[in-house]
Amino acid sequence: MARKRAAKEAESPPGPPMTDAERAELDARLDRMISKPNKADTGAGFFLLWTQRDAADQARVMIWHPETEDEIRSANLFHDAAHGLGDFARAVKKEKSVRRAAEETALINAILQNRADDTGYLVYADYLTENGNPQGDFIRLCVEIERLPPDHPERVEKINRREALLAAHGEDWYAPLGRLGPRPDIFGTFAPWLWLSAAHGVIDEVVIDRSGLLPESAARLFAAAPFLRKLEFTKGHLNLTGLAKVKQLAQIDELDLSTGGSLVFGVVIGNGVCG
Repeated sequence: MARKRAAKEAESPPGPPMTDAERAELDARLDRMISKPNKADTGAGFFLLWTQRDAADQARVMIWHPETEDEIRSANLFHDAAHGLGDFARAVKKEKSVRRAAEETALINAILQNRADDTGYLVYADYLTENGNPQGDFIRLCVEIERLPPDHPERVEKINRREALLAAHGEDWYAPLGRLGPRPDIFGTFAPWLWLSAAHGVIDEVVIDRSGLLPESAARLFAAAPFLRKLEFTKGHLNLTGLAKVKQLAQIDELDLSTGGSLVFGVVIGNGVCG
C-alpha cells in the first residue's frame, strides 16, 4: 500500500489579508523601491516620501499623498511592509544572548555606575584592544576627539581614523541588535551614528519598532547593547505593563514614547547594572 504524503500547505505571505491585486501592487512597489518610505503627518492626513527605480532604471523621488480610503490602505500597507511593521513585523528569532567574559561584564557595570567618567570607557577600550576587538580603538578615539578643541591639529586625523573603523566594522558591532530586528537607518541606508554615543563610541539608544522585543527579549536586547540609556518606541509597540517588569530598565535615563513625532512624555529612570 502506497504511503500517503502529507501535502505541505503553502506558507502565507507576510502581512494582513490582501486581495491578489493588492498583493501584486505592493510587490511591484517593493521591487522598485530604493529607499524606504518616510511617513509624515499633515494634520489632515499623511504623505509618503521615498525613492524608487523608474522604467529606465533611473532613481526617482516619489511623494504620495493618499486621499481615498483605498489609497490610504495601500499607502499604509506599503509603508508597513517596507519597514517590517505591524502585520509585516519579523518574528524575533529564538537565539541565545551575547555571551561575555566575567571581566568584560564587570567593566561594563563599572561604566554604568558612572557614565560621565571617561576613565571607565578607556579601561574598557584597553580590554577590547587587548582581546583583538577594533571597537577598543574606536571607543578610545571617540573619547580623545571629544576632549580636543575644534581647531586642534590632530582632530581631523583622529576623526578620519574613527570613521574608517566605523565603516569597516559598524555592521559587525550592530549585528547582535540586527538579529533581533532593530537597525538604525535613514531611508533604508545603514546609519550607525543614529544610535551611537559620539562621546564614547558605544550604542546607547535603540528604537523599538516591532513587537516581541520588550519585555519578551529584554535579556537579549540589553546583552546586544549593554550601554543603553535611551529607548524610543514607535506607535503600537509600547507595552507599559510588560516594560515595568524589565529589570534592566533601571539603567535607562530616558524613555521616548513618541508617536508620529509628537512626544507623549519622557521620564528619567536612574542607573543600573549589566546582568
